[in-house]
Amino acid sequence: MKGLHLVTSSPFGRDVVKALVSDDGDDQLDDLGILADPSRWPRSRAQVVLTDREEPEAFELCDMVANGLARPWLPVVLESRSIRVGPFVGPGTACYQCFLKRQHQHGRRTDVDTLLEAHRAQPRSVAYLPAHATQAALLIRSLLDANLGAQAQHQLDLVRIGLSEASLSRGTVIAVEGCVRCGRSRSYRDTSFFAEELSPQIAGRY
Repeated sequence: MKGLHLVTSSPFGRDVVKALVSDDGDDQLDDLGILADPSRWPRSRAQVVLTDREEPEAFELCDMVANGLARPWLPVVLESRSIRVGPFVGPGTACYQCFLKRQHQHGRRTDVDTLLEAHRAQPRSVAYLPAHATQAALLIRSLLDANLGAQAQHQLDLVRIGLSEASLSRGTVIAVEGCVRCGRSRSYRDTSFFAEELSPQIAGRY
């Protein structure tokens, strides 16, 4: 089993990966296109997807597999005002759809974010400092250790680094009541609900 499955196609993501991985590590790096075929995903401790904008369709697929097969994953996104590491999705956490709903509920998502998603097929010019990539890499390791390490006690889902000011915010995502994907009344490892969503080919690899 690999250490981390790292997925990115953006300059930002590649800079974070450079700061994150070591020469003697067992992490695997793939292009964002691999997300279209989960049967090619390697077995790993966790999947980390790094992008320069929100990628709802790709993230939704990652989330479906994570919840259906108990496979942890973590998005790392260069937002319009910050770098977001999270939410961590794993056993006992809220799902990605609940995260999006909470973002809208609390007014965290802006019109700029929505516009970027609508035009995500177009090239995007982004600005960030090398230090931001280093900070993101450190936070990825910290967040994964908090959730998957030997002394893990799930208390933290996401961290944000402010791009225009020296700020750092941490948070936990609360599942939306009645969510059929991550509802607390359903065991995380009860995959029967997702049997129709996941192909036998995918299920056989995990």
